Amino acid sequence: MYRFAVARTGDTHQAEDLVQETLLAAIRAHSDFDGRSSIRTWLVGILRRKIADHFRKTGRSLNITERPNPGNDLSGLLAPQLATSDFRSAAERTEFREALRNCLALMPENLAEPLIRRLAGDSLDDIAVAQEITKNNLTVRLFRARLSLRKCLETAWMGISPTDESRK
Repeated sequence: MYRFAVARTGDTHQAEDLVQETLLAAIRAHSDFDGRSSIRTWLVGILRRKIADHFRKTGRSLNITERPNPGNDLSGLLAPQLATSDFRSAAERTEFREALRNCLALMPENLAEPLIRRLAGDSLDDIAVAQEITKNNLTVRLFRARLSLRKCLETAWMGISPTDESRK
């Protein structure tokens, strides 16, 4: 849970606080746990809500470049592609990066982590081994992650409504 929180917040001290808050909330609500999922899944769900509450309170969003794991660092990865694209201004590039960070933060971890690693240039074999899944399962997850990212970016960055008739 700690690594999950650090990956989302980029702050080790804040991650410790969020994990402690999660454990306290779990202790208080232990009678609500009905066993339909594993305890780990239940705890991570609580932690996700704690992290979202933290970002809402502080008014900031996840900064991927603060992630401690260099394999998950997208700084430098996106800059060359965006610099050579037809983006008109630095403001648009900054806005896109912020939307990308937010979309990845909202994505389930089992989809976001493989996508981030793939964007960073990791091979499918390396990612599958790290995720402890088959290569076929990984390709399905990457497909779903790309669809999720596209949908999120269309609404968060490009302002396209999911029901926009011009997309059809």
